[in-house]
Amino acid sequence: MRKQYSVKRGENPPAETDGCTVEDALVALACAHNNPHYSVMAKSAVGRLSENTDRAPYVNLFNGGTTAHRVWRCVQVMRSVENDLAKRRKNLLDREFAVATHGNRLILQLVFHQLNLAAVNDPEYNWEAELTSIHKITGQTLMALIAEIEESYPNNYLAPLFKNTTKCRDLANKIEVRLSSS
Repeated sequence: MRKQYSVKRGENPPAETDGCTVEDALVALACAHNNPHYSVMAKSAVGRLSENTDRAPYVNLFNGGTTAHRVWRCVQVMRSVENDLAKRRKNLLDREFAVATHGNRLILQLVFHQLNLAAVNDPEYNWEAELTSIHKITGQTLMALIAEIEESYPNNYLAPLFKNTTKCRDLANKIEVRLSSS
């Protein structure tokens, strides 16, 4: 299992193959959680996820059920989605580019909801098969999110939209319905 590193200011983070930072783990676990509020926090105020390690949201992310497999696999998904979005942004313009940029945490949460997270703690589960589906799932999710924003929030500035828990919860619900019906 990979090591989890805490990076101090001025230090370089570990290579992706060597592990992850605590912030990587926090963001990945927050977006894997079923509460869009955590994805909004991961986008707008990541430090709030761990400001008090004795209460939520920290204890909902790191607790007795949080295994090394869960942390590492969630970080792998986060990195795959981020890499995929970075490649897609090269071919996007204007609002579509902004959705892929500012909506990255909500997109990540929606991707997690389409994966078999029930098996994330199982060391025998073929997680590589889940990772191979990331490109397709990310693309479908991004396109559904772009379409839903144009229908539901066409006049909203996108950076603040993805920092609004109520609107992100609404978008998440609508996207899940949209994706399940397609």
